[in-house]
Amino acid sequence: MKGVLGVHELKAEYVGPNVVHTGFHIEVAKGTPIEEADRIAEEVQEKVSRETGCEHCVIHVEPASDSTEQSLGR
Repeated sequence: MKGVLGVHELKAEYVGPNVVHTGFHIEVAKGTPIEEADRIAEEVQEKVSRETGCEHCVIHVEPASDSTEQSLGR
């Protein structure tokens, strides 16, 4: 997804019939304004919920590590 440079610490929990809660961290470019990072997280959350049927999805946003940015040529 545009703006997401990396994903890690994915956790999913089955909490009942056809109910899964999930959470993970996304990495965005260092220096991304908080408003933009929040918009990216909301887009990711909506897409995950829509495509998986997950009722509860928590997205944690953090700046990309130097190694992530280097591997992407930034």
